[in-house]
Amino acid sequence: MLTSILRSALVGSACLAAALLLTTPETGHAAPAPAATAMLFDASHLANLKKGDELTYHFERKGSEQKVLGENFTDDIHVGIIEEEAGGTRAVSVRVFTTDRARPEQRISGMTGNPLLVVFLDRAVNNFAMLAGGSRPYLKNRFKQQLDGGTTVEPVAIDYKGRKVEGYRVKLTPYAGDPNALKMQGYDGSSFEIVVSDQIPGHFAETRSVYASPQELSPRLEERIVLDGVGAIK
Repeated sequence: MLTSILRSALVGSACLAAALLLTTPETGHAAPAPAATAMLFDASHLANLKKGDELTYHFERKGSEQKVLGENFTDDIHVGIIEEEAGGTRAVSVRVFTTDRARPEQRISGMTGNPLLVVFLDRAVNNFAMLAGGSRPYLKNRFKQQLDGGTTVEPVAIDYKGRKVEGYRVKLTPYAGDPNALKMQGYDGSSFEIVVSDQIPGHFAETRSVYASPQELSPRLEERIVLDGVGAIK
């Protein structure tokens, strides 16, 4: 299941259109920010990785009500390069979590995009459905629509292994203003962020999801995924 999702989302995604462009001179970025879809779906995230390289991402889940949301925990996600293929693609290994939380390893060939993006998007939709209800296909489509034209892209400086690199933060609230917002238990304002830079291996520095509702006694959930070696992002 994850294999087919990875292929469709990361290999065949070039048809997605451009999103909002922003630039802020103070960050040192000389040119306008690329489109969100160009950075997330069209870029060859794995081009700066060779056979044998492995990316480690640290995952953290924090919920206000563990009896409702499940346990808080930290764990790791690993993306490894098995082979450099003809045409610039990569055969990759994806291992999500360890010990008793570990999912079966996925091995996929023909990849140019970083499969971490699909792990993030899959968790974003599933967590939102758990808290707010709704059809997962509908929620997934709304997420894609916002990425297609309703994001904010802002330049950032990323501390990576003792040096500063330039990158961009993609911010979106895909369910704000949704026609079905009244059915979403107040979670329609949930926010998501993705920090990318072509100056770091695999391009993805951090993802963050915040699920919150103003309704009384509604639990709050935050999830963060950060590449090993990434420090402050400003």
